[in-house]
Amino acid sequence: MNPAVPLAALAAALSACAPIALVSNPDPADPAAPVAAQRYVPVTAGTRTYQPAEPKPWTEINKGVAPKSEDGQ
Repeated sequence: MNPAVPLAALAAALSACAPIALVSNPDPADPAAPVAAQRYVPVTAGTRTYQPAEPKPWTEINKGVAPKSEDGQ
């Protein structure tokens, strides 16, 4: 006989003796049960508007990010 079988049977028998966990939560069917306060958060909270913007002067931006030439131009 496999030695794990009696050990499994013993574990199952002893687990029936374990104390039952008490539920401390209020009854969900109780209308007088206390509940945490809820705050309203709109669905659109934190969104950004993406309105069209005027184009920036691209020549100055290109000069600012272009690699510098060796002759300084």
